[in-house]
Amino acid sequence: RETRVYASGNWTRPANSGPVIKLILTGGGGSGGCGVSWSHNGSGGGGAGQLVETWLDISAVPIGGTIPITIGSGGAAVGGNSNGNNGGNSAFGSNGNSYYVIAYGGGGGGYPYGTGNNGNSGSMGQGVGKSLRNNQG
Repeated sequence: RETRVYASGNWTRPANSGPVIKLILTGGGGSGGCGVSWSHNGSGGGGAGQLVETWLDISAVPIGGTIPITIGSGGAAVGGNSNGNNGGNSAFGSNGNSYYVIAYGGGGGGYPYGTGNNGNSGSMGQGVGKSLRNNQG
């Protein structure tokens, strides 16, 4: 059974779930840069958020128990001559949980200045703590 979540909140473990679930989690994308004068045009687009896909052991959560979910928002739009904003991180569970997973947000795009300007660096990390990578499902 598939469940899709589009907003932060709690996920409730259903009665028909096994101890292992397939989790697909994506961080928010970064916003594009902005250049406002004739010599500052052609700004870069924001980077995509990290995609994490894994089999995850949730046996520590009882049937009917809840797991907090955070959905990272896209980077806020910018004005003036500035880099875009980074996207927000998405998370399944809380830091310290055996099933905690985080997908980092993408970096904001750069704005042009003369020959160009670098965009923001997105956060990068392992993304997945403990997981099962086998042929479940």
